Amino acid sequence: MASFRAAIELGADGIEFDVQQTADGYLVVIHDAMLDRTTNGTGHVFETTAAAFEALDAGGWFSEAFADERVPPLDDVLALRDVDFELEFKD
Repeated sequence: MASFRAAIELGADGIEFDVQQTADGYLVVIHDAMLDRTTNGTGHVFETTAAAFEALDAGGWFSEAFADERVPPLDDVLALRDVDFELEFKD
């Protein structure tokens, strides 16, 4: 969410992101099919529950300043204002 907010603050009129489904059917905004590269979790997105996503750190790998940033549910991203969306639904 921090990157999306920063893009909006910088004047972006649109953001592009990938959406994947959790094991229990929730939609989350994450690019990789695996959790290992961009979170402190492991395994496939489709094998992970929405509740498990709430505990993942998705920012610490990038910078300590973004530690505790979460993988956002799709609804949270779609609630952003003043920006258009381009979504790609992944398998």
